[in-house]
Amino acid sequence: MARENSIQLYKRVDAELKSPVPKPVYYLAGEEAFFTDRLQKSAISRVPPDLKDFNLDILYGQDTTLQKVVGICRSYPMMAEMRVVILREFHG
Repeated sequence: MARENSIQLYKRVDAELKSPVPKPVYYLAGEEAFFTDRLQKSAISRVPPDLKDFNLDILYGQDTTLQKVVGICRSYPMMAEMRVVILREFHG
């Protein structure tokens, strides 16, 4: 099977994010910031606008700790099917 190019991979992951049951974790990285930004927007769109304060967290690697990220990821969504946690600019 041929390796997916960036556009094919983007389309596949975007479709997964928009599916009724997306995967629990996605790792988005690469030189194409356009694709990663669009996929983050797809993930964010899964959270109802009126529930974003409770079910959407956008964290930055330099401003947080692993313990905080894990704690947020383990917390249950509030009045929604899922919670979205985005960790940006993380360099392990």
